[in-house]
Amino acid sequence: KGMMFFATFLDGKMGYTGENENYAYGTFNGIAKTLSIEFGQQTFVKLMDFQPDVTPDRMVALMDEELHIHDVWPEIGRTNDGRRWTATGFFTDAKVAENRCPYNSDDVILVTGGSRGVTSKCLMALMEKAPCKVAILGRAAIKSEHMDDEETAKIPDLKEMKTLIARRFKAEGYKGPFSTIEKKAKSILDQRDMLNTFSTLEKISCTVRYYACNVNNRADLAKTMEQIRQELGQVRGIIHGAGLLADCKIWNKDMTRFRAVLDTKYAGLNNILSCVD
Repeated sequence: KGMMFFATFLDGKMGYTGENENYAYGTFNGIAKTLSIEFGQQTFVKLMDFQPDVTPDRMVALMDEELHIHDVWPEIGRTNDGRRWTATGFFTDAKVAENRCPYNSDDVILVTGGSRGVTSKCLMALMEKAPCKVAILGRAAIKSEHMDDEETAKIPDLKEMKTLIARRFKAEGYKGPFSTIEKKAKSILDQRDMLNTFSTLEKISCTVRYYACNVNNRADLAKTMEQIRQELGQVRGIIHGAGLLADCKIWNKDMTRFRAVLDTKYAGLNNILSCVD
C-alpha cells in the first residue's frame, strides 16, 4: 500500500482562522482530496496543515503520530499544542443580507461561457432581478448546419441524436469515424441550448448579443470588446464562466490538457481584465 503526505503551513487549522492568507496552499488541499478518492484504498493520502512556526522536529513527530491514525479525513490540521483539527459540515439557518442588484437596464454585463450550462442559469437569475444589456462570448459560432430541423427538434438527448445522425450519414454513404457523428450531434444540441438561453433572456426584457470569440486569443478579444463598446456600451460587470473540460485521473493528465484547461480560466480572465476598464 502506498503512502502520500502533503504538508501546508497556514495556521494548523487548514486556513479557517484567516491568520495566514497564503491561498496557494489551498491547491494542495484540493489535490490531496482528489487523490484520496482516485486512489481509494490503494494509497494512504493525508494532508497535514501546520502552524507556520512549527519546528522540524515537532512536525516530524506529528506526522509520525498521524501515520497510526486511520480515519476518513484526507486533510487535517495539527497545532503546536498537539491538538488535531478536522473540518465538519453542519446545517444552520440561512442569514441573507438585503439582496440589492447594482445594475440597471442601461448597464452592460460581459459573460463568457454564458450561453449554456450552469453559467447561463446564474445569468438568468441575475437578469430576473435586473434586466440589462448582456454581451455573451463563446467559442462556437452559430451555424446554419447546426440548426434544428423538424426531426432533430423532437430529440432531447445526445444518445438519440447520435442514432439519428448515424442513420442520416449511412443513407448518404458516409464512412468516416464515429467521432464525427458524435461531434455533429453534440453541436446541434449545444446550439439549441444557446438559442434557448438567448430567447429566455429576451423574454425577461434583456438586450442580448452573442459574439463568437476565444478569450485565450487576446487580439481577437480586444477586437470583440471594441465591437461590444460600440454596439452596447461600456462594460460594467463580468461573469467569467468559460471553461474547458478535459477530465481524467490525475496520473493520466498531461501538460497539454492541463494548460488548455487552466489557460481558459486564468489567462482568459487576465485577457478580459486587460481589455475592460
